[in-house]
Amino acid sequence: DPVRRRTSSDDDDDAECAVPPPRGATEEEIRLLDMATRRSVIDERNRCDARRRREEYDIERAISDSVHVLEEERRLCAAEEDMVADVVATSRMEEEMRGETRAREE
Repeated sequence: DPVRRRTSSDDDDDAECAVPPPRGATEEEIRLLDMATRRSVIDERNRCDARRRREEYDIERAISDSVHVLEEERRLCAAEEDMVADVVATSRMEEEMRGETRAREE
């Protein structure tokens, strides 16, 4: 997967998730809190992306399985149609032969 580039909406998301610094926090503490918040947002975004990819894979797999089942059903139907056509043809030939036999007997 290509590296996901940050967008302005990512910055908006980060701003929404920003935790206000505690009163009296040093600049270093504020920086660490900000880094932890950003890391948390990035981790959640990565989890969501991974979940979405798994769901997409599951959907693609289900579609592929369905197509395979439909193709197999189509083959079975075609084979059944061929068998029916053979039975009909055989029945017609038998009927013609009976008719010819009757005609000779008369």
